[in-house]
Amino acid sequence: MQQRLASLTRLLQQRRYAWLSLVLIHLVLIAFSFHRHFTHPKETQFTAWGDGLKNYFTMVSYVKEPIGKDGFFKYEGFGYPYGDYVYSTDNTPLFSIPFRWFCHYIWDISDYTIPCFNYFIIGNILVTGLLVFFVFRRLLGNVALAWLLALFLPWINFQVTRIFNSHFNLSLTSFSLFAIALFLLWHRYNDKLRNQALLVCAMVLFSFCCFLAHGYYVAIIPVFLSCMLFVYGLYRLRSRKGIASVIASGLVVGLTVVLVFGVMHLTDGYFDIRQDFAMGYDWMEQKTNFSMLFTHYTFHHVYFPLWIEKWPDAVELMVYLGNIGLYAVAVLLIISLFSRRFRLTLFNIQKDFFRSPLYAGIFLAGLVMLSMSFGENYYPMMEKLHLSLPFRTEGIGYKEVVLLLIGAAGILVTLVFFIKSRQKLVFSPLQPVGKRTAMLRAVLFYAATAVLLYIAFGHYHIDYFINRTNPLYLLHRFTRKVEQFRSMARFAWPFYWTFYIWIMYTVAALYRLTNRQGRQLILVLVLVLGGEETINFMHRFREGANYPSPLAASAYPQLKQLKLNFNDYQAILPIPYYLVGSEDYDHTIDDLGDMSSFSYQLSLYSKLPLMSCKLSRTPPRFSKDLLDLVSKDTAPEELKKRLNGKPILLAIDRSFIHDSTLSSIPNKEFHAEAYAAYWAANAIAERNHLQPVDSLGHIYFYAWHPR
Repeated sequence: MQQRLASLTRLLQQRRYAWLSLVLIHLVLIAFSFHRHFTHPKETQFTAWGDGLKNYFTMVSYVKEPIGKDGFFKYEGFGYPYGDYVYSTDNTPLFSIPFRWFCHYIWDISDYTIPCFNYFIIGNILVTGLLVFFVFRRLLGNVALAWLLALFLPWINFQVTRIFNSHFNLSLTSFSLFAIALFLLWHRYNDKLRNQALLVCAMVLFSFCCFLAHGYYVAIIPVFLSCMLFVYGLYRLRSRKGIASVIASGLVVGLTVVLVFGVMHLTDGYFDIRQDFAMGYDWMEQKTNFSMLFTHYTFHHVYFPLWIEKWPDAVELMVYLGNIGLYAVAVLLIISLFSRRFRLTLFNIQKDFFRSPLYAGIFLAGLVMLSMSFGENYYPMMEKLHLSLPFRTEGIGYKEVVLLLIGAAGILVTLVFFIKSRQKLVFSPLQPVGKRTAMLRAVLFYAATAVLLYIAFGHYHIDYFINRTNPLYLLHRFTRKVEQFRSMARFAWPFYWTFYIWIMYTVAALYRLTNRQGRQLILVLVLVLGGEETINFMHRFREGANYPSPLAASAYPQLKQLKLNFNDYQAILPIPYYLVGSEDYDHTIDDLGDMSSFSYQLSLYSKLPLMSCKLSRTPPRFSKDLLDLVSKDTAPEELKKRLNGKPILLAIDRSFIHDSTLSSIPNKEFHAEAYAAYWAANAIAERNHLQPVDSLGHIYFYAWHPR
């Protein structure tokens, strides 16, 4: 077994075999996890409800709709007659803008919008694997460990869970790694000012591209890059290189903000009338909590044995650091508690790590991002802590059983050879230190350990404490624009990678100090822990990211029964009505899943826009105008000017309009205006004495001329 591992390591030293094997293995894993996307590509989506379905609809309708007089970036599918601009659609402009251009001016493949987008998202996993190998091979100096991590980490990080949680464009894990790769290049060219200037430009353009993928990235990626550059500069502040790095850290953020705001000001016709802030900023259910970093998900079969009762699968709370990293930290900590030699070895490794501006810059920047994810006011969770067996057998598959048996056999063989060899597992010559220094280090180690354990496991009764280490806390003193980023846990995404760079650097350093049996033990443990967790995630993807598409033409053949001439209408008004996105809750009505799904299908089939809305950060005054129109039959002059002489097609689902138990109905006590508008909109046909022009089951259609 030892000879086979040595042969495999030598083979991976040849770059083409390492890269090619990664590509081939990831393609096999992708084919298994996303099988339906390859067997039925036009009829498959990651999710088929909620925000995920809406995001698919806005993307498909944006690509397909004709380019109007308001320009290429205008979207007309929702909120007719106002519409909105592509930045508020959540349809991944990084993909949808160039794809729309291609379909309109080069080759119309708009019927393949959904599969092309799905492959764009799935391909990110492969790209992430290659970036992990690129980054970790250089930082760890260990090809075998870097290759294993490149195989597993792209599948088991907490950002990739967005794929089966409707937020596909938030699953792009490659962004954080590409930022680290750019920082590696900065370190490589630290003597060449011209190259560094080009790198600053590349960082700014990359940050802008990240913004086009999703607005949250503009607050994550450039800040992460800036923090790495700033820490790097502080380490070398007495030299020109350090000063240049500090200046670059400010330029990356500043130029990105100027570029983003400048482009939006030029291309977003509603930029000046959007609300500066969003609701729900700093809400504890959308922030990272320390205890959630080691609380596994419900689909794990092998996991870290400490966890809290808080539901871990809530999408904005999913920050589990993974089995490889957590078990590595736990094992190293436990051994350090009882072995002075091992503890001093770890101390020397950490000293080398944090002495380097490259490694320290990456890790400390990750800590800043983690601090931002805690929010401005940190609330410790008081859920009960559990210590349990690190596995459960319910639902475990044969592939996991085989992998665990192979891993157990490998560990057993390694221990047998180790006992026979009578060698030390770790060769770590101690450097002579004075008793006072040794005592001080021991006290600091045990004190830090006690504080860490108390923070993790203690039940302390405090309401909250102000997190002054969060840069947003300071920025919030000057502007409310930071409240646009209410889902604070997303800022922890870069920390996942910096955490693994730190812990695996430590493991790789120990790897170099161990004998043959120790190295074999490390590789087997990484293989078993990472492989088993990857299998869990693959099954979760297979079960939860391969749904039939409600937007495929084959999903709504019943619409062909309609005898309506859609050319006679200017837009569709679905009832029960929904109006979401302005962040003005007094003029917000949530959608009813069945009705919104039907309205998407009807819009695509008829090629008519919707007067309902489910977007992000839309101008509040438009929501008020539309709500007045559907509830009071009146409209301001600006709205009337945008309408044409054709009637509006009402699509009313009679099975819902009198149901007072629906969860989508606004709260009467807190949002009385929206509540009244909801019921008034439901009575629009009766109030205007309209007669049906067609019907489809319990959905009736009416022609309505607004006054």
